[in-house]
Amino acid sequence: MTMGRPRIYDAEVLATELNEYIDNTSDPMIEEYCLNTGVSKDTVYRLEKECQNLSDAIKRCHAKQQVRTIKRVEEGEMNPTWAIFKMKQPCYGWTDKQVIESENINHNLNDDVSELTEEELDKKIEELKNKNG
Repeated sequence: MTMGRPRIYDAEVLATELNEYIDNTSDPMIEEYCLNTGVSKDTVYRLEKECQNLSDAIKRCHAKQQVRTIKRVEEGEMNPTWAIFKMKQPCYGWTDKQVIESENINHNLNDDVSELTEEELDKKIEELKNKNG
């Protein structure tokens, strides 16, 4: 195990290298780029926050990977279940979340029933029971 100062990477240089890798690879992946260059994935994503060019290159890599995955499923080269699992990774933005719209009506019964007679209250309760099943 070597000790010493950690390597210092230039985000602009990484952005240029990553763009070249994307241009020259049909199926680019950040992990493969990191493996080939010796840069840790953590370093790449940390530097992404500091450099717009690197951020754009990473997004471009993810977009190319997403398009390639979809094409592979359409061509029958990849199992759709695996593709869905892969695309649910945070970098691709797919999700299992359902959006359920609901309407919450805050209805103050005290205002409505304060002046009703007992007979009218019983009728109102019966209507609510019938309405709610």
